[in-house]
Amino acid sequence: MNSVTKRGSARTASRMAGSEAPADGLRFEGVSKVFATAEGSKPFLAVHDVNLDVAAGRFVCLIGPSGSGKSTLLNMTAGLFNPTRGTVYHDGRPVVEVNTRVGYITQQDNLLPWRTLEDNVAIALEIRGYSRAQRKQLVAETIEMVGLAGFEKHYPSQLSGGMRKRATLARTLIYSPDTLLLDEPFGALDAMLKNALQTELLRLWERDRKTVLFVTHDLDEAILLADEIVVFGTNPGRIIHIETVNFERPRSLTDIRRTPEFTEVWERLWALIENNK
Repeated sequence: MNSVTKRGSARTASRMAGSEAPADGLRFEGVSKVFATAEGSKPFLAVHDVNLDVAAGRFVCLIGPSGSGKSTLLNMTAGLFNPTRGTVYHDGRPVVEVNTRVGYITQQDNLLPWRTLEDNVAIALEIRGYSRAQRKQLVAETIEMVGLAGFEKHYPSQLSGGMRKRATLARTLIYSPDTLLLDEPFGALDAMLKNALQTELLRLWERDRKTVLFVTHDLDEAILLADEIVVFGTNPGRIIHIETVNFERPRSLTDIRRTPEFTEVWERLWALIENNK
């Protein structure tokens, strides 16, 4: 089990794994991942001995240098590949194949350019065999929920970057996955647009309280969004610290950034990342 420093409330819902898989949420139990490399080269240990619980309904951010295994952890949670050692659990069951109960959002929106906004959002419902009437109602409700009503007939090329991100979020939320995996979804956006989408994501999370695992390199973003922040080090990728974020919700980055508590958390996390590259 990793040696992890924990600060804040002892009641934290994201904690080091014990002996039993939880009935809900996520658990990483002794998880390591080794990737094969070119012939004759040493295999690459991307993730080493990760033990972590993420309780249902919690918003957990993963931060750390590039190459510390954050995205690898998300890919194993999505069932895109299996750990070399250890087990990933989702709602008490081992993840051994593609996990259709999670929604996965990456930095690229991957909208289909030949489909309108409403047709892109409807893809998951089509795959699941929803009737045309059911799809129409749910698509309309979800598009309105993310603030894109009036753009249903627009193609991706006719949408701004922020609107495409909202469309991707709508496409993921429409089939109501238990858990959301987000891999730097706002990384390429300007500061104002990023803040607007962070606020929108928090609003939707406050409403539904889905379990969220969110990868970011932005410390401000992590502190704004998370209940807990899991810090990774490199060589190999491993957990070095779990920070409980105690700012009251709902949060405003503008407000909490002015507080000495924000500065204290930010500087502590920055030092950890800098010293563990």
